Amino acid sequence: MKTLLEELAQKLNITLSEKQLDQFLLYQNELKEWNEKINLTAITEDREIIVKHFIDSLTILKYVGDGDKMIDVGTGAGFPGIPVKIAKPDTDVTLLDSLNK
Repeated sequence: MKTLLEELAQKLNITLSEKQLDQFLLYQNELKEWNEKINLTAITEDREIIVKHFIDSLTILKYVGDGDKMIDVGTGAGFPGIPVKIAKPDTDVTLLDSLNK
């Protein structure tokens, strides 16, 4: 799965470090674990999480500069805010969700 994430990110001209790839996989595992307790997402297959959540979230990086601030309104399970923060750690990201998920 790490290779898939790395390859798809590179197609978006995004280079992820080994640490960032590990952070995405940790997030994926936490997402699946918490999804069993709280309905966060209908997408639960590893490949689909990478493609439909992580990579889709990273498509906005072309609009996010280093040190920018952003708010992810209605973040739910943390998309796109958490993937953006992983890929651009200098970005100040605020997650906001009315359901407190």
